[in-house]
Amino acid sequence: MELRSFLPEIDAPLQAIIRVPNRIVAVRGTAAGDELIQCLGVLTRRVDKALTRSWRRARPPTPWEQARLDQATKRVRAAWERQNPAPSA
Repeated sequence: MELRSFLPEIDAPLQAIIRVPNRIVAVRGTAAGDELIQCLGVLTRRVDKALTRSWRRARPPTPWEQARLDQATKRVRAAWERQNPAPSA
């Protein structure tokens, strides 16, 4: 699925959010699944806050907001990778 937002800084976090819900059903209740859900919750709150602030200021996210979004996105992807390890060659 191709997703483009009006703020390119938000594209990677939104793509991470979109990919996770199908997997959450299968891992809910496990320790790793709970970690994934928690990381996803942090990311969604940060995306919401960044979008709201950008809309109110009519400007893209600040570098600080972008760094926080990148950090939260990396945590979601890391939690996802622990759920879905890459196949060994």
